[in-house]
Amino acid sequence: ELLSDFYLIMERIRISPYPTDGVVIEVLDQDIKESMGSTNHHHNWQIAYKELGEIATCEVQSISWQLGRTGKCTPVLNVSETALSGAKIKRVTAHNGGMIKKLGIGKGALIEIIRSGEVIPKIVRVIKKAKTVKIIRSCPSCNQELIWKNDFLICSNYNQCSSQILSKLIHFFNTLGNIDFFGPKTVEKIFIGGFKTLEKIYSMSLEDLENLGLGPKQSTNALEQLNRSRQEQIDDWRFLAAFGIQHLGKGESKKLLKEIRLKDIDNLSQENLMNIEGFGPISSPIIIAEIQKLW
Repeated sequence: ELLSDFYLIMERIRISPYPTDGVVIEVLDQDIKESMGSTNHHHNWQIAYKELGEIATCEVQSISWQLGRTGKCTPVLNVSETALSGAKIKRVTAHNGGMIKKLGIGKGALIEIIRSGEVIPKIVRVIKKAKTVKIIRSCPSCNQELIWKNDFLICSNYNQCSSQILSKLIHFFNTLGNIDFFGPKTVEKIFIGGFKTLEKIYSMSLEDLENLGLGPKQSTNALEQLNRSRQEQIDDWRFLAAFGIQHLGKGESKKLLKEIRLKDIDNLSQENLMNIEGFGPISSPIIIAEIQKLW
């Protein structure tokens, strides 16, 4: 039935008065749904079908480099303002330094772009390469020399790089999920004010918060949230995932804590970790090293 009506469904999408980029196809039989299951990210019994969206051409004006919590330095293309799928595009993701080098992307390059999922602008192809391609050599945050890992540029100054530390703090409160008033902007303001560790943030007083420029009511609410967060129980896997350990996201934390209790994690060895399904010789030593730093 789905296959016979598929083209009719897609035609209705194209003439819909509302912005629509595709359909979600899902299984209706409950037994089959339970059999297919779900991951931490999505249901296996659902899949999105999307048609290729509108494509536009623009010129690269410059490249900005952004640093994530894992040390990856990611290029973002600043492009000439371009109308695409109902939005004005000025920035386009370029994924990694290897892409910049391989495709010859730099100032003056002409590229075709598309809004992936009608949201995130990304490169379709390079029409004209740049005359010169400049790859950043040092971290834009701490000035540490960057190293190549496959196609990615990495800042290995994990414990002193301000951008990485801030990103980890933002990730912690976002993943913890049980504390309000600690969005990225507030965490950044607290970080700039000198409170750069979780220990210092959780020890803040009302006066500390007000001295950072937070209003009396906002400061009171933030302090109440910190106190509540200390006392409220959450799932162990969520607490572990909040620390942003490389290769140990929400799904991996769930797998790990099915085999070992959180309070025993400091005794976990690389050999034991590799015996757990989903953890191999590349990720295991990195995970163990970071756990030992935290616990």
